[in-house]
Amino acid sequence: MSQNKQGAYEFRTIAFRIGNLINLLLLLVAFGLASMYSTWGLAFFIGLPAALVPLWLYKTLGDHVLARVSYGVSFMLLAALHIHQSMGFTEVHFGIFVLLAILISFRDWVVIVVAAATIAVHHLLFMYLQQNGAPVYVVPTENARLSIILIHAVYVVIESAVLVVICRTSLREAQVGQAYFDMTATLVRNDGTVVLTERCPEHKSRRLIRFNQMLHTLHESIGSVSRSTVENRAAADALQKEGATLSESMRRQQTEVERIAAASEEMSHSIAETEQRSIEVLNTAKSAGDAAQSGKTSVSKTRVSVEDLAAVLEDSRNKVTQMAESATEIRKVLQVIDTIAEQTNLLALNAAIEAARAGEAGRGFAVVADEVRNLASQTQGSTEQIERNVERLTKTSQESVQAVGNCLDKLDETRSYSEESDGWLSSIAEQSASLEAAIQDITHALQQQNQASSSVTQSTQYLNDLSAEHLQEAENLVATANQVAAISDRLAEQTTRFVYE
Repeated sequence: MSQNKQGAYEFRTIAFRIGNLINLLLLLVAFGLASMYSTWGLAFFIGLPAALVPLWLYKTLGDHVLARVSYGVSFMLLAALHIHQSMGFTEVHFGIFVLLAILISFRDWVVIVVAAATIAVHHLLFMYLQQNGAPVYVVPTENARLSIILIHAVYVVIESAVLVVICRTSLREAQVGQAYFDMTATLVRNDGTVVLTERCPEHKSRRLIRFNQMLHTLHESIGSVSRSTVENRAAADALQKEGATLSESMRRQQTEVERIAAASEEMSHSIAETEQRSIEVLNTAKSAGDAAQSGKTSVSKTRVSVEDLAAVLEDSRNKVTQMAESATEIRKVLQVIDTIAEQTNLLALNAAIEAARAGEAGRGFAVVADEVRNLASQTQGSTEQIERNVERLTKTSQESVQAVGNCLDKLDETRSYSEESDGWLSSIAEQSASLEAAIQDITHALQQQNQASSSVTQSTQYLNDLSAEHLQEAENLVATANQVAAISDRLAEQTTRFVYE
């Protein structure tokens, strides 16, 4: 409830409006009674001033005690006018009680007391005048007794006492309400800003005291909230920066972890492939060792075969040499045979000559001589053929001997190569065994490395997942920081609506 320009409470403004309306109605009733009882002079002489003077005082003084009291007096004067106009009609007295109750709207016990005193003075004075024959009326003439007035007075006193208590109580409540209303009007400006530096008058009211305490607490709370909002905003800004830095760092970390994971996975594949290659190399080394051992065995057998072949060739050379020697002896025999054939041919020729000399007696001997000569010629030709064959055989034997010698030389060279190959193959077998052992160690190491790489890959994947979770937490932290910042901004915006300094 606010006060108007005359300084009146709002309920007082309403009370004055009610008072003006009641006065107007009472004046109209006075005019009605005047028309019934021909009392126009009293209606104008008493009614008009009684209705207009309070209005003038209100317009002049505003919410002043004199203006309020004037309405109580005017109510009673108009009620007394009605009683007089109706010649003391008993039921008209009820208006006094009604008007006293209406005066509660002013919530001023002084108005009730002055109105009750006014009507009491009126009743006592007019009763005295009426009993002494004056042309005034308080009660009907047949009831013009002091006891009747006293009964009315008792009711008025009782009602006035109750109304005074009600007025005081309602005034206190109205003051409390007015204080609340004025404080509300003071607290909330037209722009919606709430002023917490003001306090309402307490009027010894526990509710107002509690209200001021609430305002004080609210003032401190809003101030604390405002300060906390500033601190929270600063913390939110720092948290946003740290969260952004952390998020960026976690992104870089996740990128690096992803790279490590990719490299670990590639390394795992490479190690697995290397392990597979190592197993293949191990198998190849085993095969090479076996092949070297087999080659060594084969070379040993070859060397034995070469030695056997050398022995055979040596024997063949000896036999060929013997055959060449035999061919030489045959050539000698052939030379003897050839000599014999030549001599036989000469003898046959001589025999033919001697047979020719003998004539007819020597004809048979001449035939024999021709035959011998032919046989000697044939023998000489065969001997020459055999000699040529023997020469070729001798030459071939010599070449065979030479070839066998060459073969023996080659066999000696082959034997030395075989011995050298046997040494190399022994070395290869030994190195293959060493290589096999080394490759086995490498394969075992690669298997362990593969297991370790698998563990590293799993750990890297776990680290990648953990990094992703941390990145999500960092992003959530940034989002939370943004929410805190937004809340801080909203709180700051809300606290700007309160004036606490």
